[in-house]
Amino acid sequence: LRDPDSDHPGDSSAWARAMGATSHHDGANDLHGANTGYIVHAGSDVLRFADGKDGSIRLGVMGLYGSTSSRTDNGTIGARGTVDGYQGGIYGTWYGRPDILSGPYVDTWLLLGTQTNTVMGDGLPSESYRSHTFTGSLEGGYSFLIRDSGRTQVYVNWWHGPGSQTLQFNSDVVRDALPANRYEVKAGVQGNITRRTSVWGSAGVETGSGGYLGGKAAIGAKYNW
Repeated sequence: LRDPDSDHPGDSSAWARAMGATSHHDGANDLHGANTGYIVHAGSDVLRFADGKDGSIRLGVMGLYGSTSSRTDNGTIGARGTVDGYQGGIYGTWYGRPDILSGPYVDTWLLLGTQTNTVMGDGLPSESYRSHTFTGSLEGGYSFLIRDSGRTQVYVNWWHGPGSQTLQFNSDVVRDALPANRYEVKAGVQGNITRRTSVWGSAGVETGSGGYLGGKAAIGAKYNW
């Protein structure tokens, strides 16, 4: 959500980005899963002000459309699923230095969304249903330049969520015993193609109890105007 070009000449408050990602994980009970998806994400700052020292704060609104497909199986039975939906919300970012390309930052956001979900079990007709989500994030980090047109960033995340998820197809139940706490290490690189267009990529790994191990990679592009 952070805007790396905002202090350059011709600074503007609106932004948009597109992102594609793929991931694979092996879980407990011999479950194997893979996911691919993309999002189109846009927003605009609505308020900017100094923090009274060297930093600044920006508040804005945003919306996105996303689509993802997944496959999970245990070697005997499996299921495929798709999710398509829209979300809207607010964000806020604090930059610790006037040069927001480097230094500490804190980023937070809240999103409210609605999705259409479709599940297709092996040998079973597809099922569809609607869902609603409320999600939030709090992120902190430190950015540093590797050269004038790019930067790199090393994240350490703690993810906390439900310790068990299930899928049921008539009398068949598949349980994905995810750990309630998962720990991620991720690194990324971003480069500017033009003063308004940037591309980036990241890769990371998650671990947790019960032999949980997951890998994730993503690429994206962003245009500011």
